[in-house]
Amino acid sequence: MTTSIRPLTLTLLLSSGLGLIALTGGCTTPAAYTPTPSAPAQPAPAPTAAESAEAAEDAAINQRVKAAFGADSSSALLGATIVTFKRVVYLSGPVGSLAEKSRATQLARTIPGVIDVTNNMIVKP
Repeated sequence: MTTSIRPLTLTLLLSSGLGLIALTGGCTTPAAYTPTPSAPAQPAPAPTAAESAEAAEDAAINQRVKAAFGADSSSALLGATIVTFKRVVYLSGPVGSLAEKSRATQLARTIPGVIDVTNNMIVKP
Protein backbone atom coordinates (compact mmCIF):
# COMPACT_ATOMS: atom_id res chain seq x y z
CA MET A 1 0.00 0.00 0.00
CA THR A 2 2.88 2.35 0.73
CA THR A 3 4.25 1.89 -2.75
CA SER A 4 1.01 3.05 -4.37
CA ILE A 5 0.87 6.26 -2.28
CA ARG A 6 4.39 7.37 -3.19
CA PRO A 7 3.80 7.58 -6.96
CA LEU A 8 0.53 9.43 -6.29
CA THR A 9 2.28 11.90 -3.95
CA LEU A 10 5.06 12.41 -6.48
CA THR A 11 2.51 12.97 -9.25
CA LEU A 12 0.62 15.54 -7.16
CA LEU A 13 3.78 17.40 -6.25
CA LEU A 14 4.95 17.54 -9.84
CA SER A 15 1.58 18.64 -11.18
CA SER A 16 1.18 21.37 -8.56
CA GLY A 17 4.71 22.57 -9.26
CA LEU A 18 3.99 22.71 -12.99
CA GLY A 19 0.78 24.61 -12.24
CA LEU A 20 2.72 27.20 -10.26
CA ILE A 21 5.20 27.58 -13.09
CA ALA A 22 2.35 28.06 -15.54
CA LEU A 23 0.64 30.62 -13.28
CA THR A 24 3.71 32.71 -12.57
CA GLY A 25 5.21 32.40 -16.02
CA GLY A 26 3.00 35.16 -17.40
CA CYS A 27 3.76 37.61 -14.58
CA THR A 28 7.31 38.42 -15.52
CA THR A 29 8.15 41.41 -17.68
CA PRO A 30 9.97 40.59 -20.92
CA ALA A 31 13.41 42.11 -21.28
CA ALA A 32 12.40 43.97 -24.46
CA TYR A 33 9.44 45.71 -22.79
CA THR A 34 9.48 49.48 -23.03
CA PRO A 35 6.63 51.42 -21.47
CA THR A 36 4.77 53.92 -23.59
CA PRO A 37 5.46 57.47 -22.52
CA SER A 38 2.64 59.12 -20.65
CA ALA A 39 1.43 62.64 -21.19
CA PRO A 40 3.52 65.27 -19.41
CA ALA A 41 2.15 66.42 -16.07
CA GLN A 42 0.00 69.49 -16.32
CA PRO A 43 0.58 72.34 -13.87
CA ALA A 44 -2.14 72.92 -11.30
CA PRO A 45 -4.63 75.55 -12.38
CA ALA A 46 -4.21 78.97 -10.85
CA PRO A 47 -6.57 79.64 -7.94
CA THR A 48 -9.68 81.60 -8.76
CA ALA A 49 -10.32 85.00 -7.24
CA ALA A 50 -12.84 83.44 -4.85
CA GLU A 51 -10.33 80.80 -3.72
CA SER A 52 -7.67 83.46 -3.19
CA ALA A 53 -10.07 85.59 -1.18
CA GLU A 54 -11.08 82.57 0.90
CA ALA A 55 -7.44 81.72 1.63
CA ALA A 56 -6.76 85.34 2.64
CA GLU A 57 -9.81 85.30 4.94
CA ASP A 58 -8.64 82.01 6.52
CA ALA A 59 -5.18 83.49 7.14
CA ALA A 60 -6.71 86.60 8.72
CA ILE A 61 -8.95 84.48 10.97
CA ASN A 62 -5.94 82.40 11.98
CA GLN A 63 -4.01 85.55 12.98
CA ARG A 64 -6.96 86.91 14.97
CA VAL A 65 -7.35 83.62 16.88
CA LYS A 66 -3.62 83.61 17.69
CA ALA A 67 -3.85 87.21 18.88
CA ALA A 68 -6.85 86.39 21.07
CA PHE A 69 -5.02 83.42 22.58
CA GLY A 70 -1.97 85.62 23.23
CA ALA A 71 -4.07 88.31 24.90
CA ASP A 72 -5.83 85.79 27.14
CA SER A 73 -4.62 85.48 30.71
CA SER A 74 -4.06 81.74 30.30
CA SER A 75 -0.58 81.17 28.95
CA ALA A 76 -1.51 77.52 28.22
CA LEU A 77 -3.23 78.56 24.98
CA LEU A 78 -0.04 80.00 23.50
CA GLY A 79 1.17 76.53 22.52
CA ALA A 80 -2.01 75.65 20.63
CA THR A 81 -1.85 74.69 17.00
CA ILE A 82 -4.41 76.67 15.01
CA VAL A 83 -5.45 75.82 11.47
CA THR A 84 -8.26 77.58 9.62
CA PHE A 85 -9.86 76.13 6.50
CA LYS A 86 -12.99 77.52 4.87
CA ARG A 87 -13.56 79.68 7.97
CA VAL A 88 -13.60 76.65 10.30
CA VAL A 89 -10.97 76.84 13.05
CA TYR A 90 -9.26 73.60 14.07
CA LEU A 91 -7.48 73.61 17.44
CA SER A 92 -5.00 71.00 18.63
CA GLY A 93 -2.25 70.61 21.19
CA PRO A 94 -2.03 69.95 24.91
CA VAL A 95 -3.86 71.92 27.62
CA GLY A 96 -3.81 71.54 31.38
CA SER A 97 -7.56 71.27 32.03
CA LEU A 98 -11.00 70.99 30.50
CA ALA A 99 -11.57 74.62 31.46
CA GLU A 100 -8.63 75.70 29.29
CA LYS A 101 -9.93 73.60 26.40
CA SER A 102 -13.38 75.18 26.74
CA ARG A 103 -11.83 78.64 26.97
CA ALA A 104 -9.96 78.06 23.71
CA THR A 105 -13.21 77.12 21.97
CA GLN A 106 -15.00 80.18 23.41
CA LEU A 107 -12.25 82.54 22.34
CA ALA A 108 -12.08 81.15 18.81
CA ARG A 109 -15.89 81.42 18.41
CA THR A 110 -15.78 85.16 19.22
CA ILE A 111 -13.56 85.93 16.23
CA PRO A 112 -15.47 87.59 13.37
CA GLY A 113 -15.77 85.34 10.30
CA VAL A 114 -15.48 82.04 12.17
CA ILE A 115 -18.22 79.62 11.11
CA ASP A 116 -17.32 76.75 13.46
CA VAL A 117 -14.59 75.54 15.83
CA THR A 118 -13.31 71.97 16.04
CA ASN A 119 -11.35 71.56 19.25
CA ASN A 120 -9.04 68.52 19.24
CA MET A 121 -6.95 69.74 22.16
CA ILE A 122 -5.85 67.06 24.62
CA VAL A 123 -6.08 67.57 28.37
CA LYS A 124 -2.76 66.60 29.95
CA PRO A 125 -2.55 67.38 33.66
